[in-house]
Amino acid sequence: MHDDNGPTRGGNLSTAIPTQFRITSHNIDAALRYRAVLDLLADRWRPDMRVLEVGSGSGGAAEWLRHEVIGVDTSFERTAERGRRNLVETPGSVTAIPLPDGSFDAVLCVEMLEHIPAEERPRAIEELVRVLAPGGRLILTFPSGAAALALDHWLADAYAARHGKPHPWATEHLALGVPDADEIAALARATGANVDIRSHAWGPGWRFMHDLYTVGRGLPLTWPLFHRPFVSLVYQVLARLNGEPSYRAIVVVDRP
Repeated sequence: MHDDNGPTRGGNLSTAIPTQFRITSHNIDAALRYRAVLDLLADRWRPDMRVLEVGSGSGGAAEWLRHEVIGVDTSFERTAERGRRNLVETPGSVTAIPLPDGSFDAVLCVEMLEHIPAEERPRAIEELVRVLAPGGRLILTFPSGAAALALDHWLADAYAARHGKPHPWATEHLALGVPDADEIAALARATGANVDIRSHAWGPGWRFMHDLYTVGRGLPLTWPLFHRPFVSLVYQVLARLNGEPSYRAIVVVDRP
């Protein structure tokens, strides 16, 4: 693994996974999410692993992984500035993935379920498991539970108060409803898969990060914390804080 200042010191990511993490104040939230996701592939990584990310945008896992990723999304142009050569863009949606059954060893769906209506989520889980190969692993992450709902309300209100406009994604979470981890896990188990639920992103730590880097409270006094090595230090600390109450659920689905 390569972190923002070279090989990582501490953390869980296996050196067998060809990653590239360069942390900035703009990508720290995404870096924390994908660090957790890629760590869950460490015990089964192979150089020829077939990786799919649904809801990738033009970057997604390909921003952090030095390996080819097939990306499915409905609108790549929205994130064109994050484009990566190792991402193979495939237009499609999570409810109709345009790829063959059982064709991927790893399927990722990172912070996407909360952006589709609740009634479409059962079909989404069916599709994600359908394209997963036997012996493969599906990893889903999403905000879940009362803590996530409260934090999304806080972020939407704090951002609007400071910047005078809606937050780009928290308001959509609130409109569509955050997924329930137990319900998502039950949908995955109904396909015959083995499922595990994990917590990620300690709530107070998540709020501190977004208060600092998203809302921008304390500026200009906090400006030094936006630069290396301070942002890297914040990242390393938050990567280790995954207790309750948590913002995010990670559902790990292993297909027999």
